[in-house]
Amino acid sequence: MPIPDKQTKESAPKPSEAMPEKEIKVEKISLPEVKPEVAPAITKEAEAEKAGPIEKVRERIGAVKPSAPPTTEEKETEAKIEKILEEDLEDTYFNLPEGQKKEFKESGEQTAWKITDIIYHKPKFFIIRIVNLIRGWLKKIPGVNKFFVEQETKIKAEKIIELKKK
Repeated sequence: MPIPDKQTKESAPKPSEAMPEKEIKVEKISLPEVKPEVAPAITKEAEAEKAGPIEKVRERIGAVKPSAPPTTEEKETEAKIEKILEEDLEDTYFNLPEGQKKEFKESGEQTAWKITDIIYHKPKFFIIRIVNLIRGWLKKIPGVNKFFVEQETKIKAEKIIELKKK
């Protein structure tokens, strides 16, 4: 692209000189008033009342809902997984401060839901995903021994695999 001279810059017409102004008449069009339909307000509390206990937990922890509602078999499996995860942790749970108890419980419920999702909705069943979920959940216990975490993770993962095989 050639570089313009100073002469061409000065001789070029200014934008206001290049186009003469023309008056354009604009007519106003009146549109009929449209009133939006008033729909009944659906609050989160009303939705939570309709939902079951598992859905309430998912809503509270902000978990992503699956595309299809969980079947009764999935709900039962999730409950069994929660029982497996909470085995041998009663003393540890009751020694936690109140704020951490709530967080640990919700995290455990979310872990159980994610494991159930892996079992039912993933095309391949990868045990490493389940092991990582359990390990991450157990590491939330303050001051926990890493060997205890690994041992409990292995035990719980094996029980969940047995549950899956049934």
